Amino acid sequence: MNLMKILAALLVSLPVLVTLSLVLRSPPPDRIKGFADARVIQRLTRNDTSSSNSEDGFSDHTQMPKDTLHDGLIAPGFDEGSCLSRYQSNLYRKISPHKPSSYLLSRLRNYEHHHKKCGPHTKSYKTAMAQLKSTDQGNSSVGGSTECKYVVWISYSGLGNKILTITSAFLYALLTNRVLLVDPGKDMADLFCEPFPENSWLLSKDFSIKEKFNKFDQKSSHCYGNMLKKKKNTSSELVPSFLYLHLAHDYDEQDKLFFCDEYHSLTGKSLG
Repeated sequence: MNLMKILAALLVSLPVLVTLSLVLRSPPPDRIKGFADARVIQRLTRNDTSSSNSEDGFSDHTQMPKDTLHDGLIAPGFDEGSCLSRYQSNLYRKISPHKPSSYLLSRLRNYEHHHKKCGPHTKSYKTAMAQLKSTDQGNSSVGGSTECKYVVWISYSGLGNKILTITSAFLYALLTNRVLLVDPGKDMADLFCEPFPENSWLLSKDFSIKEKFNKFDQKSSHCYGNMLKKKKNTSSELVPSFLYLHLAHDYDEQDKLFFCDEYHSLTGKSLG
């Protein structure tokens, strides 16, 4: 009788044992991939900081992995503790097989030099701001000979749109030899690392037309699309001190003309 009970118990438990053996022997592919990625990240972190005195194997900021500068896209010289994500973001992404070209790296280094020369609180910046304030008060028009010109990004919308529009603004600054300045708003300093060494990209508090930011819209006198509609100040003789580009979701056909080369006569001569 006892033997029959044992046999019955074995028969009942056999399917469970078989199922468990199959699950343990063949885990889902995504689980395998997840564990592999985790091990790779851990190995990179520990191996690249092997000279560190930290007992847990993580960096004590005395030595960083070789690819923290993303093959030269990030300039050296930053205080490593000032913004952790600048050097640690590479630990959460796969290494890209694509390498930046020498031309791109050269343009980035040239821009950083230009930003250092024309950025906030420099002599060139103060000169440009004095001229901007003077022309905004109607004293004169911009002659287009100023040493430093700017593109100012105004804080707007959510995080995703911030990332996309800042990237576009930087590309425009790079292509037109301008300096990118970012309106800090309420949270920009806490959301993004400073990208350029030795000078901030955040707009200074004493920027002469900062108090007008909340009033800018498609009907503003300095709105480029509005100026095209009214055909105002579109000659080469009168150049406004700055232009407001309305490139939000509700921009119209005149606003979109900013993307056409033949309509860049004003943008090439204004200070910002």
